[in-house]
Amino acid sequence: MKFGRIPMCTCCRVLVILLALSAFQAAACRAHTEHGPDARRHVIVDTDMGLDDVRAVFALLADSTLDIEAFVTVEGSAALGKGTDNLIGLLEAGRSSSIPVMKGVRRTGLDAPPWRKTANSLGGAVFPPPRNTEARRFTPEGLGALAEDTQGLEYLALGPLSNLMALADGDPHGFHHIDMIYIPLAVDGGVLSGFNLAFDIEASEAVLTSAHRIVIIDVSGAEGLDGIGFLSSLEGQSFPVAYMRRLIESLGDGSPHIILYDEIGAIGFLRHELLILDGNTYAAEKTDSGTFVLAPSSSGNITVARLVDMEGALDGLGHLYAHGPVERHAHSPAPEVPAETMLRAFHGHLGPYVVIGYRMAGLALSEIGSEGHFGVSAEVHSPLETPRSCLIDGVQIGSGCTLGKGNIMVAKAPEPAWARFTAAGGEEVTVRLRRDIPALVRELVNSEGVEAAGRAFFQMRLDSLFTAERPGH
Repeated sequence: MKFGRIPMCTCCRVLVILLALSAFQAAACRAHTEHGPDARRHVIVDTDMGLDDVRAVFALLADSTLDIEAFVTVEGSAALGKGTDNLIGLLEAGRSSSIPVMKGVRRTGLDAPPWRKTANSLGGAVFPPPRNTEARRFTPEGLGALAEDTQGLEYLALGPLSNLMALADGDPHGFHHIDMIYIPLAVDGGVLSGFNLAFDIEASEAVLTSAHRIVIIDVSGAEGLDGIGFLSSLEGQSFPVAYMRRLIESLGDGSPHIILYDEIGAIGFLRHELLILDGNTYAAEKTDSGTFVLAPSSSGNITVARLVDMEGALDGLGHLYAHGPVERHAHSPAPEVPAETMLRAFHGHLGPYVVIGYRMAGLALSEIGSEGHFGVSAEVHSPLETPRSCLIDGVQIGSGCTLGKGNIMVAKAPEPAWARFTAAGGEEVTVRLRRDIPALVRELVNSEGVEAAGRAFFQMRLDSLFTAERPGH
């Protein structure tokens, strides 16, 4: 841990600074001690889900010293509703949906930024919409209850400060629920700047002047970093790295939207050894022009931690992205609806061809590494007369590719049926029904009945039903 020299002014000033240093150092020790459950830090992450926030969330999910108690969304780069949906989609796609999500504050009268459409659409690199997770409302009472069960609760504000102002307005002791508030901002000659600060100036003033302990993570050095170059250099097959590749492909080289900002703030929050405290405490003052400046104050509530090791910051981010979400943030899968129940509800009964189509899709998703529904398409070639066309219903249920979403195409073809499945990343597989299966279907239906025949096809080995062909394999 590196700290700047503390100017010895008055006893009061020294005491305030020592308290700030002590709290900052305690958080760092929790982050880097590797023994026992108390080693982990407990944090609430407040985000407006800009593109840099997405990358910050990936880094935070991959840190093994962190317990994320909740995510809170806020209006900012993305609209509140879209940002909340995008966050849930990220967590579910990354198997981290056990972390609660709270939908925060959307204050009226604030102008959307010019990049709102890009933020809402995640630059084209979208996550699936929410499936099983429902966001609850952010309330001072909810945060207070969470804080009662959590010792040393920290708050990382990656978005505008509207939620924190609402916390103070709704609970006179609201800020006392939080051990430390971290805010990534640029600091230049004591002047604070950043979109999150300017978007909701009223909230920024309320928080900067009222919160009892704030650390500004100075990320001004991030402005000169090559975001495209850094993201393009990432290696590995983890979920975050695969997403970064998709983002670059969607935005294109030279996009102005890839700016390393909140993810740099996140790595500073995680790795305090990358920071230096400047040894002063400050009070924030709003100028007539609406900007904020820091004035040294013996009773100030703000300390500044300067991120001085940008190379180390990028190395740290790269390591976290390559690692992917840690197991502690992984969710327990929701109870699955039995396949027979789904097939009966959608198709009307358990016929052999709907089972065959369902299992064909399951084999295909396994081959191309897809969870189905989104980011995958199917092209089915089949006879279009029942019962053989019932295979198409099974493919829709098994793959999540549906006519309504437009990610399935059906073409008339002689038996035996076949289908090509393609994932968004280009992975492709063609699954063909073996030539002897249509005759086996007729034999089982005649001898056992249609439902018994359907159940029989659930029990057969996949390689006895299908062949699977992968380009280049």
